[in-house]
Amino acid sequence: MAAIWFSKISVEPKGGEPIASDPPTSDPADKTTLIVKFAEPLQAGSYKVNWQAVSAVTHKVKGTFTFQVRR
Repeated sequence: MAAIWFSKISVEPKGGEPIASDPPTSDPADKTTLIVKFAEPLQAGSYKVNWQAVSAVTHKVKGTFTFQVRR
């Protein structure tokens, strides 16, 4: 999978610094889905995702969402 050059994704734990990850890649089965791989599994806790991409018609889009990892 090739890196998506105009897309950015950062994942950070609550109150923490962004977690190091590989550049985002696109899912070969669904080009509207970005995949982010981390060097280590995420620990239990709350995380915030900040994302930015360029749409098919070249508009910049961005957003945030949160999720939790439970063990």
